[in-house]
Amino acid sequence: MKPVVILSGGVGSRMEEVGKLIPKFLLPVNSEILLLRTLRQAHEAGYDRVIICTKEEYSEEMTNLIDHFENEDKKIDIIISQPTLVDSLREIEKLLPVQKEFILVLGDIFYVDNPFLGLMKKEGSGDLLVGKKILDETELTRGGVIEREYEGKIKRVVKKPTTEIKQGVRWSGMALCGENFFLDLDELAINIAPSQFSLEDIFEYRNIKYHNSQIKDNTDFVNINSPYHHIYANLMALAYNNPIDEKVKNVVSLCAVEIRDLILRSGQQL
Repeated sequence: MKPVVILSGGVGSRMEEVGKLIPKFLLPVNSEILLLRTLRQAHEAGYDRVIICTKEEYSEEMTNLIDHFENEDKKIDIIISQPTLVDSLREIEKLLPVQKEFILVLGDIFYVDNPFLGLMKKEGSGDLLVGKKILDETELTRGGVIEREYEGKIKRVVKKPTTEIKQGVRWSGMALCGENFFLDLDELAINIAPSQFSLEDIFEYRNIKYHNSQIKDNTDFVNINSPYHHIYANLMALAYNNPIDEKVKNVVSLCAVEIRDLILRSGQQL
């Protein structure tokens, strides 16, 4: 099976008091730690080779967390992130099979359903980017969007806010990365300042180069960026992932919709 790389160093700068105390990957969602949920989902889909990249100040907490989760059929390595994303990816490369496919995922994203199931793409050097259909058109203007050319085909991967996108998919930061990813990273790094580099840059570069990248647009998720996002994720987890009374489930679902709309009205993305 393909290895899974989890980038898990996000700081909850907008999470108020909670963000000052714990990193986002330790946030509980419906009694399950966010990172442990991602690891469980990967394991349930058959992916047991995992590399987690995190900040040095989080490494002890991360190690304790992994010791709690790991057993004989899993191989999980923790590496320390570098000052730039480019350098962190190069450290990750050292632990991966040469130029083979791997799965990249962010450790602070809550996925409603298992995002590792059904990850399939065409052979070759293109990528499969995982996201969801946009419910509110204002989200098209806020960056982090995959502009769709036609069904399943990527026109461009957009990092910055823009008003030019007519149809697109909200990207979760997850991707099934095709062959030659790190060769392309080296090519791109020559022309872009390391401090300015983002994941959107490398996937946009590869889409332009190979014209072979695809979209998987049916993976609902919450990017936990604020207390309201955290509440929304908990409501979604309760409504969709637990065997609760149907009446309670309906009430929880209605509450989730209200919180979702509140987030969108505030000018934030889901």
